[in-house]
Amino acid sequence: MIVFIINIISALMAILGGFCMKKYAKSPGDYTIGFRTKRACASREAWSFANLKCSRYWLRAGTVALAAAAAAFTVLNGSLVGNIIQVAILVALTAALLISAAMVEKQLRYRYSDTD
Repeated sequence: MIVFIINIISALMAILGGFCMKKYAKSPGDYTIGFRTKRACASREAWSFANLKCSRYWLRAGTVALAAAAAAFTVLNGSLVGNIIQVAILVALTAALLISAAMVEKQLRYRYSDTD
């Protein structure tokens, strides 16, 4: 049950983070919230690109994790298999968020870097 609650909170935070990145990608010069790396903050265009890309990844990952956690809880509530699946969902969500950051940074390097 505790892992399910952590999954729900984590998935909702990923969704909220995705919405914030999407919203703040349009804020001119406001680099307080969002995908903040050296490359992303290098220009207004890079900032918008990075936050829009990352927001899509986070919204998808959070939505999938939320649905998977709810489905696993509904079908396998309280069983050992259900708990293992909940832990797997949490690990997968964490991996998806980290990988999305690496993917966006790679896309920034490819798209906006002349000498790197």
